[in-house]
Amino acid sequence: MQDRPHQRFARGQEPVKRGSTGVGLGVSDHRTVSGRGSRAFTHRHQFVLIGLITLATLLAVIGGGTWLERRTVATSGETVSIMAAEVSAKLDLLLNERIGDVQFLAESLAMNGGTSAARSHILSTFHQAYPLYLWIGIVDPAGRIVEATMPQARRLDVKTADWFRAVCEERIGLY
Repeated sequence: MQDRPHQRFARGQEPVKRGSTGVGLGVSDHRTVSGRGSRAFTHRHQFVLIGLITLATLLAVIGGGTWLERRTVATSGETVSIMAAEVSAKLDLLLNERIGDVQFLAESLAMNGGTSAARSHILSTFHQAYPLYLWIGIVDPAGRIVEATMPQARRLDVKTADWFRAVCEERIGLY
């Protein structure tokens, strides 16, 4: 076949020169050069560059995902820590208020002469003012409930209850 300057070939194909072992049009091999001069790349170089770009992209995605996961865990841990501190502060305030309530109630009972009618009135008034409490009662040193806002609790024996023994053993004034 003779070389004709006006003849066009499909991409990747070139005419086979006389004296070569092929006949007609041949398919280009990996040594085909793209571009011209000193900046020419072979197809092999292009495949290597595509592979390197793909590898770099995968590494960036994996590294970015790992960083994002660690940052998210750290941020959520900080958020939970802040929320726990806020809840703790509110609980501390609530418990201190309840201790103040009990101290106020104990002083009111002691200052009112300690009669049964006075104690019952103070307990009832306190329970109405603070419906937060299920019931309120007064226990004597022998472990019997002598006054309570819940009538079923009166005259119950609580000397074997853990909270009563803790108060007696440790001489805790309030429980």
